[in-house]
Amino acid sequence: MNIHEHQAKTILKAFGAPVAAGVAITDLQWLEPVRPGHTLTYTYEITDKPDRVIREKWGLIRSRNEAFNQYGNKVMQFEIDILAERRPA
Repeated sequence: MNIHEHQAKTILKAFGAPVAAGVAITDLQWLEPVRPGHTLTYTYEITDKPDRVIREKWGLIRSRNEAFNQYGNKVMQFEIDILAERRPA
């Protein structure tokens, strides 16, 4: 499972809404090397829900994402816009 599949499944559990795709990744930074055998812990925080509606059924969620290695060092960070199904009005 790649990092985006994991994020989509986590958001699906949190919101109970289908997640279609990552739309845009910005500010991607690799802060330290990641090597085979490292254990990464991945966190995200939803930072914005822009008022952008796509075909009445879909909207965007923006989140800040970070990955930490087994020593607690932040090794990666980025922001992503995710296409998610909107709740009925």
